[in-house]
Amino acid sequence: NLFTIYPNPTNNKILIHSKNMSGKEVNISNSVGLNILKLNEIPLDGIPVSEFNSGIYFISIIDKLTKKTTTYNFIKTQ
Repeated sequence: NLFTIYPNPTNNKILIHSKNMSGKEVNISNSVGLNILKLNEIPLDGIPVSEFNSGIYFISIIDKLTKKTTTYNFIKTQ
């Protein structure tokens, strides 16, 4: 995998790790495809998800140069 998404499941925040973190944007959507959050870069201190409802979410990481998208899922717990 190009990216490591952890912890999963989580109740507080999601961290993304990769060898190359620059030039990426992040989109998070819920299980029905509604966009919840869009970020112009991968935050090094994690993405806060404590206000999200419990459930399954999809996190898409888009390379701004190549437009290649890599999608992972994570579970938000209470």
